[in-house]
Amino acid sequence: MLAGQFVTCLTRKYTQLQFGVDYQIERVTRIGSLKFVGYGHLYDRKNFALAPVERVDVVLKPPVKPKPAPVVKKTLAEELIAKVDHVGGAGTCSYAIEFASGHRRFQSNDACHARMRWGKDYGNNDKDGDKAVAVACNIHGHVKRVGQIADADSYKAFVKYMLNDSPWADAWLTKDVDEAMKGCAMMDVTKHFSYVCSAAIALRTGSEYPKFLKVFKQLIDMKYSPHVAYIMSQMTNICNNGAYEVINQGGSHHVFHSSMDLDKVVAFFDNKKLNIENKPYNESEKQMYTIFKTIADEPHIKHGKPTIISTITDANKELIFVNKTGWSNYETVRAKDFNEYLKIVNTFARKFK
Repeated sequence: MLAGQFVTCLTRKYTQLQFGVDYQIERVTRIGSLKFVGYGHLYDRKNFALAPVERVDVVLKPPVKPKPAPVVKKTLAEELIAKVDHVGGAGTCSYAIEFASGHRRFQSNDACHARMRWGKDYGNNDKDGDKAVAVACNIHGHVKRVGQIADADSYKAFVKYMLNDSPWADAWLTKDVDEAMKGCAMMDVTKHFSYVCSAAIALRTGSEYPKFLKVFKQLIDMKYSPHVAYIMSQMTNICNNGAYEVINQGGSHHVFHSSMDLDKVVAFFDNKKLNIENKPYNESEKQMYTIFKTIADEPHIKHGKPTIISTITDANKELIFVNKTGWSNYETVRAKDFNEYLKIVNTFARKFK
């Protein structure tokens, strides 16, 4: 048997070769084994016989390697979930931005949403003119930490409110709370820039300040307006002696201020009326957002207009005290127990639908 000749397979024991089929010898090894054209293995010559010379043989083509399965790219949310799992948590907040070029920027374990601003000067590897096309906010990475302070049902009720019923609901594409709790919530980047960013921060308040969730869930279960439940719970501190104290809410990690014009607050929560409007998020390259002014200008105490806190203190004068524990002294109210606290809530709830 020589290279170039055809031989017929006389056995069925080979998985790559077929009984009775002819194969062309590529070479014969020193010990007499056969190497066939298009095949990588060596075969024992005893299992083959020379094919008839007069026969017209067709050269068999090498077997075609199967194409590898296509690589399925993870969605922005799936990739963010994986990164959060890898680092073991979501930090204060966790979000990701996808751009028209396909570039994705991940803030998997961040301290705030300041880096939701986008453009070459604001994000790692952001490019000039590369528009943001999607934003994902991680939720599942917060569940464990929140559960150390508040129960899971309270947090779930909070997330459901934010995505579906809050004045920020239009900023969220994800509406299924179970889907969101297992992963992320996707944002609508065609909405106003500051509105989208404040929606992300509003959602974050549930996990950054889980101590407020107990009161939120209590008021929701008692059929109070969810808007009232949100505002009041974010302003309520339960003291060690069981008293309920209304605190002066504000600061950059919150979305409303206690000294905001109440009429504008009501218009925002009841009717989603924005105090200011910007370009859409996906057109706001290298822009700065504003949070409080999305709802109302603040403070309004100097102008004599009713504010959130003045509405509460004016209606509950018998419960007023001066809080001296913060940066400055301020007048607020304190209830000795939950039942007395509900009187405070009721005076505020009358202002809303």
